[in-house]
Amino acid sequence: MKKINLTILFLMLIFSDKLKAQENRWVFLCDYDKGNCNVYYDTISLQKNVNNTTTIWLKYIYNKPDFDNTTRKYFKTALQQYEISCDDRTMRFIAWVYYYVDGSSDSQTNKTSQPESIYPETISERVYYLLCK
Repeated sequence: MKKINLTILFLMLIFSDKLKAQENRWVFLCDYDKGNCNVYYDTISLQKNVNNTTTIWLKYIYNKPDFDNTTRKYFKTALQQYEISCDDRTMRFIAWVYYYVDGSSDSQTNKTSQPESIYPETISERVYYLLCK
């Protein structure tokens, strides 16, 4: 009986560590939209590339649902993936996922988007300083 209890306890500890790692993967970056939205970046999928760029996922969590004009639905969570160039101070959009309040989701990948300048005092500039400075 003790052996079974110890095995169960051991498995629970392993499982709780994995859950804890998932919780810690998203780190607060800033707030947005007059405090209606908190922005986080994913530490696990952060990827440095050979051409001095970094790929990063951002998570936007809205306190009050926001409206997606394309689908005409409200969402509270959105994920967006970017590639940041430290050399050129540019960013390129790669993918996004919207999680709608009705339980559905929508995603898109755009690996051919062109790099855009990173403007001062934006979320993109915060990401640039996080990754490049």
